Amino acid sequence: MNDARYREGRSFRKSRDRRAVERFSAYCKQLMQDRWTGQEHQVMSQLWDAGMAVPYPIAYADDVLDMQYIGDGDQAAPQLHAARLDKTELASAFDQLVHGLRRLTGEGLVHGDLSVYNLLWWNNELWFIDFPQTIDLAANLQGLDFLHRDVVNVCTWFNRKGHTVDPDELFAELLSHT
Repeated sequence: MNDARYREGRSFRKSRDRRAVERFSAYCKQLMQDRWTGQEHQVMSQLWDAGMAVPYPIAYADDVLDMQYIGDGDQAAPQLHAARLDKTELASAFDQLVHGLRRLTGEGLVHGDLSVYNLLWWNNELWFIDFPQTIDLAANLQGLDFLHRDVVNVCTWFNRKGHTVDPDELFAELLSHT
């Protein structure tokens, strides 16, 4: 949790909270966990409202975020890395990825930790999950670097699976839509 990206730009109003952050005390860790959970809920609500394929965020408290279950009575949706996709499904998953990234950057956000472990595949739909590290694309000086890293991470996987894509081309396309 000692993550400068998280603490940067996040002001704490109470002097007790500021001191806790400076000392990185146990109380600081709890403050940061509460803020991460709250931020993830806020981001997911914003993205849900924007029409992005994210599980519906139901509520949060303490360090728990309740959200829509993706799956059925027998199994949860697999992470993309574990899904067995044929060529048609792989192409569809990539198209949905691009659509989702357009929505995300259109909202001025960068996932910050996007990989095939933070994408679910269920009933031929790609779902984005795990948003506690989301950053503001314009406000964070490293926003473009994080976006590029996210794009390279997922494009590398698609390329390894035989669906040839150019991460720099996708990155440029995303920037042209922001």
